[in-house]
Amino acid sequence: VFEASAALLITVGDAARGIAQGASEAGMAEAQIHRCDTHEEAARTVRPTLASGDWILVKGSRAARMERVVEALLKPNEHEQNDEVPN
Repeated sequence: VFEASAALLITVGDAARGIAQGASEAGMAEAQIHRCDTHEEAARTVRPTLASGDWILVKGSRAARMERVVEALLKPNEHEQNDEVPN
């Protein structure tokens, strides 16, 4: 991950802690590494960092159910819903 010049690493769950540790040991800054307990927490962590044109790689085994992160990111966030102007 670090060698691929990833700007941010977000892991979900205990099984992925080793990935975060490996990135840290390879020299990735701790500020770029986020260890999350839930899929929703991962989506909340990455959402504020996103800009137009950004790419996100969501990777995990089927058992890890990482599609939940994608589903959470595809939902409008609270700020978008609250900023809507009525017609």
